[in-house]
Amino acid sequence: MNIERILGGGAAIFGAFLLLYLIPNFVTDSDGMMSPTLFPSIAAWMFILFGSIQAITSSEPLKLPSAREFIRSGMIALIVLAAILAMEWLGFLIVATAFMAILTMFMYERRPIWLVATIIVMPICVWLVFELLLRRPLPPMLF
Repeated sequence: MNIERILGGGAAIFGAFLLLYLIPNFVTDSDGMMSPTLFPSIAAWMFILFGSIQAITSSEPLKLPSAREFIRSGMIALIVLAAILAMEWLGFLIVATAFMAILTMFMYERRPIWLVATIIVMPICVWLVFELLLRRPLPPMLF
């Protein structure tokens, strides 16, 4: 058993957990042109599909991440948690922009066009899609 198979199986199980428990119990229906369960269900099926593919096709030997990679992964997990908690108070656009800026630092991205696209354009596009096109509210800014 190698780490890729374990991670693939874990991703597939997580997708099934989303599909069978979390989405039906915690995503509420509302009036609108699209069901609020559509995108979470698509994401859950993608976890199941790609996790299964990784678990079936992986043939790499077991190689544990270095201490530096492990610490970086833990830091990113903490940053994601902080972003989730801060979004309720600061709003989607502010938190998403700050979150993307921090992630680009972790990716060592330095090209200006990619920085602008990642830090500014992506959060605005996500906001436009959910707020204007799908009419699904995101956490608003307090000011």
